[in-house]
Amino acid sequence: MSITVEKKQELIKKFALHEKDTGSPEVQIAILTERINNLTEHIKANKKDLHSRRGLIGLVNKRRKLLNYLKRESEERYKKIVEELGLRESAGSK
Repeated sequence: MSITVEKKQELIKKFALHEKDTGSPEVQIAILTERINNLTEHIKANKKDLHSRRGLIGLVNKRRKLLNYLKRESEERYKKIVEELGLRESAGSK
């Protein structure tokens, strides 16, 4: 369920804006997406695990907030991260 240190470092390298960047919205969104994907697989195998489901919903909400912030601040950075991670906009989002 959790993300490995190596995978996290790989994501940071790929999405960092500069050498020591670990907290930019792009990096946070990439890490959250990896965690969401892992939890989604766990939930598929363990349908009655409601505690993990609640955690998953929290992660999705956090990623949505970061995506909204990024879209507000820089449309091109938003489009780039959505394309690279394979995220799609839902019909109800602004």
